[in-house]
Amino acid sequence: VNLLILGRFTTGIAFGACSVGIPLYNAEISEDAIRGRVGVFFDLLLCFGILWAYVWGAVTSLYWLNVACAAVSIAFLAAFYLMPESPVYLMMKGRPGEAEESLR
Repeated sequence: VNLLILGRFTTGIAFGACSVGIPLYNAEISEDAIRGRVGVFFDLLLCFGILWAYVWGAVTSLYWLNVACAAVSIAFLAAFYLMPESPVYLMMKGRPGEAEESLR
């Protein structure tokens, strides 16, 4: 039980950080014309993920639900290294050429 409480606490802290960082990153990399649509994807996919966990958890054991969630997390971690830096971040670091390239 203590491990589950620790896991929920850690997940809450991580989700709080993601709730700030992901929409900010999405706003910085998207064009003005589609910024609203891109911003909706975070909440939409969050709700889809919660629904998926409820449905998958109802038909399988807790072990396999955790394995499936870990697989999604590992896939995101691998994709994270392929994401471009934010143009705003690159401009703050004095790299305007790379900032323009990251928008393409």
